[in-house]
Amino acid sequence: MIIRRIELTHYRGVTKQKVDLTSGITVIEGPNEVGKTSLVQALDLLFEFKDSSRNQRVRDTFPVDRDEGPCVEAEIETGPYHFTYRKRFKKKPETQLTVLAPTPESLTGEEAHERAKSILAETLDIDLWRALQVIQGVALDQASLSDSQALATALDAASGSSGSGAEYSVLFDRAREEYQRYFTGTGKESKDLKAHSENVDTLSQRLDDVKSRLEDLKKDTDRSAQLSERIRALDENIPQLETDARADRSKWDEVSKLVEQAKTANAEAETATLRATQARDKVAAREKLKNDLAALETELSDLESSSRDDMDAWKEAGSELKKVEEEVNRCESDLDEASGKKEQCQADLDFRQDESEVERFHDRIRLITEAEETKRTALEVIESTDLSDEAYKELQNLEREVEVTGSQLAAGGPTVNLSAGIELDVEVDGEITRIEKGSEKELSIDKSTTIHVPNVLTECP
Repeated sequence: MIIRRIELTHYRGVTKQKVDLTSGITVIEGPNEVGKTSLVQALDLLFEFKDSSRNQRVRDTFPVDRDEGPCVEAEIETGPYHFTYRKRFKKKPETQLTVLAPTPESLTGEEAHERAKSILAETLDIDLWRALQVIQGVALDQASLSDSQALATALDAASGSSGSGAEYSVLFDRAREEYQRYFTGTGKESKDLKAHSENVDTLSQRLDDVKSRLEDLKKDTDRSAQLSERIRALDENIPQLETDARADRSKWDEVSKLVEQAKTANAEAETATLRATQARDKVAAREKLKNDLAALETELSDLESSSRDDMDAWKEAGSELKKVEEEVNRCESDLDEASGKKEQCQADLDFRQDESEVERFHDRIRLITEAEETKRTALEVIESTDLSDEAYKELQNLEREVEVTGSQLAAGGPTVNLSAGIELDVEVDGEITRIEKGSEKELSIDKSTTIHVPNVLTECP
């Protein structure tokens, strides 16, 4: 199989990348994480999985920073076939197969997927193809080549054997026996191989531990030699250090004595300083007292002079105060007299108003009495008089007019309006009515009404 071109779009971290491959061996070189391994894995996904697959290997190719579906396209020649195969996963999945030779074909969907697999199975040893793939980051396990017919044929051709005869059978049996020591019929590792592998791992770990411990031991040995050399040098310096220590101890004793003397001198200096400070404070206090005494003497002299002036002013103010008090007393007396006169005038005014109101009541009562007398006389005359029908009707009309007039008089009958200058009790027809000071009360009366205001008014009909 010859891969002419492979193109990746939105495949893991690759946004869009196209690689054209020439004939012969092609080496793809580049730093880590640029997509070299993705090219090999993309071919497996292209032929192995349908575009609708949700296999984990397919999901691992989805880009994480955008919502796009990974797309793989390859141009391949294998056997007599030359075709272009394209497949997109996840978003708007699709499969397209365009066969250019030997016979042009154009297929899509699942039909294209199956046709591509059949072309690959027809022209390629798929087991050998997968065995030759080495994926970065995956352990280099023994490839399973037991079912590779192409490899068996190639080995026969290389050995010059047709693959028949007793010699070939013995060699094949021995090879199969050796293979079966380490692998099962399905190509998995046997228990012996796993045990040997685990033993190798254990020994390797132990070897690493021993190497580590030897390295630590070497470091400790070097450190011990360094410390021994340093101890030897220190031992050589001990006599000189002891001599220096004795000299330093003598000097330290002298310094200690000086320190004690300095402490004593400092204490005496502090005491002297304290006494000097106290003396200065006393002198300053004495000076302040002298200044305060002089100020007080001056202030006393000023007060004596001022007190004499204040005494004269006080005497003059006392005389004025007496005059003011006499004037106040006189004004208060005049005020009391004026208040009495005001109350008397108010009482006289109220009495005059009540007297005028009573006279008006008398006039109304007199008019009512005259009207009733006239009515009574008219009735007597009517009763003693022999009247005709016309005259009787005329009298009836006159009577109605009199009744109307009487009703009008009753409606507008006399009333008494009482206005109190002081709070008092008024007796009207034997019933006591209280009138508050400054208020008024209106009473309806007739000829039989009796009004009695104690000590003021008595009115009888």
